[in-house]
Amino acid sequence: MTTTTKNTDLRQVLNSGNDNLIADALAKIKAGNILSTIKIVVAALAADASPDITTAAVKAAATITGAVLDTDEQLPAIGKILSLRVTASGTAGSLGNYGVADVAGAAALPQLGPAPAGIGTATLIAGTVTVDTTVTLTANSVISMTPGTITGSTNFASVGELTASRVTGAPGVAEFIIQANLATGAIDTDAAGPVMWAIHEPTNPDGGVGMATLSADGKELTFPNTVTGFILEYSPREDVDLDTSFPIGAP
Repeated sequence: MTTTTKNTDLRQVLNSGNDNLIADALAKIKAGNILSTIKIVVAALAADASPDITTAAVKAAATITGAVLDTDEQLPAIGKILSLRVTASGTAGSLGNYGVADVAGAAALPQLGPAPAGIGTATLIAGTVTVDTTVTLTANSVISMTPGTITGSTNFASVGELTASRVTGAPGVAEFIIQANLATGAIDTDAAGPVMWAIHEPTNPDGGVGMATLSADGKELTFPNTVTGFILEYSPREDVDLDTSFPIGAP
């Protein structure tokens, strides 16, 4: 009698209940990973807006619970996300809890509070102005700005905060610098005129809820800004897609 090979996928094998096949199928998809809940606390990661959790760099920066990995074994790809929170970023307003969309979605910062914590108007002179705030200013405060009628410059493009000069603290201590910019990003020293500003604080201490996206293979999270620390709790996906052919010898 001759033997032929019938190709069946892994999903069919796992659903079949065939004792002779299931052990091999479970090993192939790494069922132990799928049944685990893994939590990673990532800190001091090199700034990255799209970290791949299956890389050695993320593993080295992470404290991992829920899985003991071999030295040469990386974290498994994501199947289901239970929670995601950004804990460190060089960009103000990035901290907080995040929902996750598919790769076609759009990453977004955590929402701001319903109203600004402080507002005011400052006047640019030679392209800059220092603002002494009347409210507490933190590293996570987000400052929005709208220029009025700017004079003295023919190349004015925008206004923005000189973030490296922000001084955090209570009213009377806190301050920030508004700078007029050319299209090149350089300071526009000819610009003069009013700038309206508003300081927003996150809706909660964790920074509200933002949106990240997840790649189709479950490996790469994309945030709206670079991050250096985050906490992720998830259930891994199968190591091999369940529609992968699983050859079975049959008469």
